[in-house]
Amino acid sequence: MSIGWIGIFFIYKAGIKTKEVFLMNKDIKNEKFYIFIKLVIKAKSLNII
Repeated sequence: MSIGWIGIFFIYKAGIKTKEVFLMNKDIKNEKFYIFIKLVIKAKSLNII
């Protein structure tokens, strides 16, 4: 609960932005990092529900 819904929302929005950048760059490391962040967000949201 350290990150509230607003925090998750902003991280998610940032994630969408970074994914667009990663897709343009086609950097595999960054793509893996994005997937990791997405999994963390999913885990957080499941814990909050």
